[in-house]
Amino acid sequence: MRTPACRALSALVLSLGPAAAHASVAAEMDLAELCRSADAVIHGIVVSAESAWEDGVIATRSTVRVARSLKGAAGDQVVVRTLGGVVGGIGQIASGEAALRPGEEVLLFLEAAGPAYRAVGMAQGAFHVRRDPATGQKAAWQELGGLAVARPGPRGLEAAPAARGAPVALDELLRRIERLVAAPAPGGSR
Repeated sequence: MRTPACRALSALVLSLGPAAAHASVAAEMDLAELCRSADAVIHGIVVSAESAWEDGVIATRSTVRVARSLKGAAGDQVVVRTLGGVVGGIGQIASGEAALRPGEEVLLFLEAAGPAYRAVGMAQGAFHVRRDPATGQKAAWQELGGLAVARPGPRGLEAAPAARGAPVALDELLRRIERLVAAPAPGGSR
């Protein structure tokens, strides 16, 4: 049985028409919502990625070495499953999905999905970390290409391409996440 929210999101996707054919739609999530929705929040390095066919689609399982766990009990390594990848010369792209590349430093908001995790809110749950050559400081940002976000509007749910935020100093972002994870959730529970 479909919930009213599921029906509303389905209607929204259908109303987008051909213009959104190359985008996935997810509920828009700010940093507080990412923290609340995540079973685990980790900072680490992607050490490997292996793609395989799963139920007619290509999925990639990326192993991330955890340098720091900000929420949850992630352990030394986690496996993150994303849609898309390349198997035997055949490639699939899942628009709006988090992209994890071996060797890359990442900050991930993860939800448990069986034996692996998946990024909360698709690409919204993955921050990519690089050192800014101008300042020497590490900065983090989301790569949101191919993702449309649904948000309440005057006519109900409306979708728009997700806007890539400006890079944020990694140290400041980590402090904000620590404060959000430590704060009581609305309604008094964590």
